[in-house]
Amino acid sequence: MNYAQRILPVATLLVCLAIFIIRCERAISLTAPTFDEAVHLTAGYSYWRTGDFRINRETPPLMKLLWALPLLATDRLPFEPDADQWARNDIWRMGDAFLYEAPAKSWDLLDPARRVNVAIGALLVVLVGWWARRLWGPASGMAAWALAALDPNLIAQSAVLSTDVGLTLFCTAAAYCLWEYAGNPRRCWFILAGISLGLALATKFSAVIAVAGLGSGAIVFVLAGDSFALPGVQVTGDRRTRLKQIVPAFVRLGLIAVICILPAYFVVQSLDWPRGLRQQLGRNEFAEPHYYLNGEVSSQGWWWYFPEVLALKTPAGTLLLAMFSLFFVRQLPRRSVAFLLVPPAIYFMAMLAARLNIGIRVILPAYPLLWLLAARVAAFGSTPANRRIAGIAVALGILVPPIIDADLNGRDLSYFNGIIADRADGHRYLGDSNIDWGQGLPILGAVLREHGEPVIYLSYAGTARPEAHGIRYQRLPGWGEFRPAPANRVDHGGRVLVAISVSNLQGTYLKEPTRYRWLLDRQPISRTDGSIWVFDLTGDESAVKQLQKPD
Repeated sequence: MNYAQRILPVATLLVCLAIFIIRCERAISLTAPTFDEAVHLTAGYSYWRTGDFRINRETPPLMKLLWALPLLATDRLPFEPDADQWARNDIWRMGDAFLYEAPAKSWDLLDPARRVNVAIGALLVVLVGWWARRLWGPASGMAAWALAALDPNLIAQSAVLSTDVGLTLFCTAAAYCLWEYAGNPRRCWFILAGISLGLALATKFSAVIAVAGLGSGAIVFVLAGDSFALPGVQVTGDRRTRLKQIVPAFVRLGLIAVICILPAYFVVQSLDWPRGLRQQLGRNEFAEPHYYLNGEVSSQGWWWYFPEVLALKTPAGTLLLAMFSLFFVRQLPRRSVAFLLVPPAIYFMAMLAARLNIGIRVILPAYPLLWLLAARVAAFGSTPANRRIAGIAVALGILVPPIIDADLNGRDLSYFNGIIADRADGHRYLGDSNIDWGQGLPILGAVLREHGEPVIYLSYAGTARPEAHGIRYQRLPGWGEFRPAPANRVDHGGRVLVAISVSNLQGTYLKEPTRYRWLLDRQPISRTDGSIWVFDLTGDESAVKQLQKPD
């Protein structure tokens, strides 16, 4: 291998990481606190300051502790929650007060935490490309780096405090380590797999499904004629004997994982992990969930929701290349089938069954498989001519979608691939965090400044404070509101503007789901980043009366 061949992959990785970080920074600057971010950050900081894990117990603490680290490295912020809110575990009001009533500005608290998540996303990019390189060579590795780094879905989730990015990194790392271990059963790969599983379980409870997926992969590997056992154990005998060896191996992996979970709870609070799991499993016992798909609102969800999400939100190049790669799936070695395909397939099917239809972020741990399969095409071709064709196809799959979507510019959360729907009509198909996670206030503020900063009617779906983004508003019924309404009133003698979050236009969480749907027949003057639409009702008294009808 000459010097140019050695330096090209390094240069590609550095360029991909630079693009990824720059795009994440742009997204950070244009994204208001999404629905849970204030709670997550407050919880993480409270863990460090009090050693009490009561806030947001239904999500394990690892990522929240990491996000709060930058706050510990600067001037020590006070953590003095209202005694009554602390006693009642009123996480929403405590999170709101911490983010907006602290001595520091809200973005000075949130942005450094988000950059921790960007670093987690960058590590995922590196890992996916490295695995592709180990699987199929340097060309596939570089392709995987580019596909992951340019994916708007990963950028969007990395630029906010989303536990799904950390879960995806650790689940992918566990699968990769077991893939290496299956090919070369060295003790270090086994231990690293156990550590990765522990980090995943300390990040999100759905990591339990990832454990089941990896176990299923090991079973597939043994059924195909290989063996999977503890390091140093020589396995001989029939298939049943080899299958039995999986059990002690995964028990040992589980013990390593438990040891890694303990520090995330400062050891002494480790029983909060099973308590949190029980609380998470019981969440729907107290409130009926609400999901949106293709113009319908449901409390049951749909099994086809996530296949449709993938079809609508996966970049076209990744989707087409991955589908083409699947035509040749039978050519994959048994080890790759077992630890590359089976774990994400199990996770994806579990999410289909769970019907937690709140966005692509739910299936993010299965998503790296698409990048890896798409990058595999770069290694196709038995002749130089065929390899050139494959290389051109991969290059087009990588470059064309970002060129077409060059106007994203930090609005990655509401991305649609344009095959069936784009940002202008994505609301007809999907909702919730696929489009509207409460993130659109900064761009709404910029739109209103162009119109003279009038007081507007606002129906917002989210927990952020619109006034923190310079928005003066008269509140209309929305979702996520727990603060008193402002005293502002719209001047009907001037321009009358109304801004409605897409979740409220769809009516997903409203008592009256059709309350604002009549506005969808009107042309908005702005769709902001896709999550909040702005309408001009100046001179339309009947529309204003309809807007103001009692809840």
